[in-house]
Amino acid sequence: MRFIYGCFPRQLNNFSIPVPLDTSQVWENTPLYYSNHWTKEELQVFESPQLQAFIVGTNITTKEEQESIFMEYQETGNIAVFNRWKGNDQIFLYHNNSLLLIPDLLGLYPIYFIHLPEYTVFSSRQTILSCLFNKQVDMNQLLISLLCSSITEFKLRKSIFQNIQSIPPCQALLLTKSKNEYKMVWRDDSTMPLVEGAANFRNALLDTVQRRVEKKSHVSLDISGGLDSTPLAILASKNPHLMRSGITYQSESEHEWEDGAIAKEICETYGIDSTFVSTDEAPSPYEKLAQAPLTDEPIPFLHMYAKILYGLKIMKSKGSELHLTGDSGDNVLNANGHYIVDLLNLKSLNQFTQHLYARSRLRNHSPFKMLKEAVTLRFQDYPHWVKKQAKSILRPISTHPIISGWSGNIGRFSWISQEQKATIAKQLEEWAQKAIPYSKVRSIHSDLVHLHWNARLARSLSQLGDSINLRVQFPYLDTLIVRTCLHIRAEERANPYEFKPLMKRAFQKELPQSLLQRNTKGDYTFDLYKGVQKQFSQLKELLLDMELVQFGIIEKDTWMDICKRFEMGVSIPLWEFNLTLAYECWLRSIKKSDLLWEEVIFDENCIPCKLYRN
Repeated sequence: MRFIYGCFPRQLNNFSIPVPLDTSQVWENTPLYYSNHWTKEELQVFESPQLQAFIVGTNITTKEEQESIFMEYQETGNIAVFNRWKGNDQIFLYHNNSLLLIPDLLGLYPIYFIHLPEYTVFSSRQTILSCLFNKQVDMNQLLISLLCSSITEFKLRKSIFQNIQSIPPCQALLLTKSKNEYKMVWRDDSTMPLVEGAANFRNALLDTVQRRVEKKSHVSLDISGGLDSTPLAILASKNPHLMRSGITYQSESEHEWEDGAIAKEICETYGIDSTFVSTDEAPSPYEKLAQAPLTDEPIPFLHMYAKILYGLKIMKSKGSELHLTGDSGDNVLNANGHYIVDLLNLKSLNQFTQHLYARSRLRNHSPFKMLKEAVTLRFQDYPHWVKKQAKSILRPISTHPIISGWSGNIGRFSWISQEQKATIAKQLEEWAQKAIPYSKVRSIHSDLVHLHWNARLARSLSQLGDSINLRVQFPYLDTLIVRTCLHIRAEERANPYEFKPLMKRAFQKELPQSLLQRNTKGDYTFDLYKGVQKQFSQLKELLLDMELVQFGIIEKDTWMDICKRFEMGVSIPLWEFNLTLAYECWLRSIKKSDLLWEEVIFDENCIPCKLYRN
């Protein structure tokens, strides 16, 4: 397990802290430690007469670029300079008797902490802090994490363990002897047109891929045949000395067979050693749930984890040192539908009308209903929108709004008890009084929130890779890529008349004609319903005796009714069902592992075997 652990003392008197086993100290007189499972390339130390920094993660920002950023921060104190950072890193910066904790921008590599009377202790893994300081699962925060999964700016303030807090994405935490203070890292830039943005995006994506693979001898890639994974395969192939392996999952869906044909063409054209995995060969959805590795938090895609891990193991067996995936490309390349409200704010009535009508036709929605939602959102500031979400928790939700609001919407968890919902609604309403958006631009705030959820998915996938010692990275979540794309005009990125115009403009010379002409994305829901029919007999034991029922979080009768409907192939809130299943399995894994006991050995888990140093 890869993690960072340390503390910042607020008093001069001596004290002792528990330190995990199998760790090394960064500096002799500084209580900062790293586990010995990191590679040398993932750790960097920057030192100058005025500051010290420990950098952990992808580490693709060069020494010269680091020095420029650190020196500017030292001179100006402007934390926004870290928006120029490349890749995905955690930064632990010691300067003027203070410590600045900076997670990567989207929270792919988060930082958790506990405030104690004498010091603040922190770690990159919440399970490390829960073990060392005997912190149990916080059921209230677990429920917030489940029910408000899409409102990431609300749920990511705290860990799902008691008294452990989390530094929210887009922010940093400044620790001094007298106080602790959050600092907003994200800053808005001026927007640019698609033509200019496409050139910047192309250069940024080429740069981040080349930096990630330049010290590797063998990398692997997901090659789905789609517009996100294909450019990564093309760019990785620009290094002639790099061995490349690709994996493609084939579906029984007719549309995905077209994707498979494109994937095969890409592999043959660029000399990629391809592996095609059929639905009969790979584990089916909902298979082996009880065997999932214990990760730092519930795996949102747990229903598909066995299939994904199966593919990663194939890539590892071929000698891959690094696996690149196109995950999160959708939300980076496109803009959330809330941009329509920005057009109304900017009084771009002609564009507003065109986009609203086109999007309503594409999605078979009433343009009048969309118009009503857009006008309503136009006069709702962020705190009022949050209060509205708090009220909606207690109402039955059959469908989500057509236009997403400032953030994601409350899930359709009809099986969560009204008593529990009322508790969370009250907390959300209280938080609304002090809620501040990440950006003054609605669509940028909304895009960032959705990307925070993508980073959550990526964290779980990265930890699955760690369980077999294969690094998994996500170029589209690179800080520079995100900043470049989010400052391209949203109405041009999300053009309803063209599918992913940014990617097509940036790589129009390399992409196959079939991809340039594509205007749709694949749908794998068919595989899920087939998988649950195949695995339902094994799921029954899990579904009948739920930890979440025993804790009073979900109502058993309502939950069982949903399960019966799913077994029969009747439509249910599938996303919410899968997430509930993931939380249930994670709770069982925590209980089964005796995680909070000293020196317990866990086989094939993402949690270290021993945690305490005497």
